[in-house]
Amino acid sequence: MSIVCGNRDSSLANLKMWQNQKVASLSNNFYLYKGKSVYKLQMIAAKTIPADDELYSYLENPEINKRNFYSSAKKDSKIKLDEEFKQSDKYVILSASSNEPSKNDVVICKVKTVDTPQKENNDNLVVIVAILVGFGLFFSFSVGSSRRY
Repeated sequence: MSIVCGNRDSSLANLKMWQNQKVASLSNNFYLYKGKSVYKLQMIAAKTIPADDELYSYLENPEINKRNFYSSAKKDSKIKLDEEFKQSDKYVILSASSNEPSKNDVVICKVKTVDTPQKENNDNLVVIVAILVGFGLFFSFSVGSSRRY
């Protein structure tokens, strides 16, 4: 289990938009680039939680009960995605400061694949890239639905 944190000025600042079911349905994959590795992350839940939520406590204990973590992650999620639990799965929490005081917007993801073909000189480089097609489509739907005929 890992966590990637950001604030309102980071590349994770738009995590809240994935709490919209339309956006999540159109684009539920994230890519994490770290050094020479590329991780494909599949979203399983998105929500706003208190900064001291129990979800973060699972990170402190390497012997966590993954089923309890999975249930906690899915509880009160703003999106519904068909996803099944497997004990062998690995998870990443993407977390950024929310506009709400003392809260964080989070997207919980399952690590789907790891590729290492990139040639990168900086092994400390970590970049989060979300598929923005859903973002663009979401705004085109929003603009299109606000027109009156």
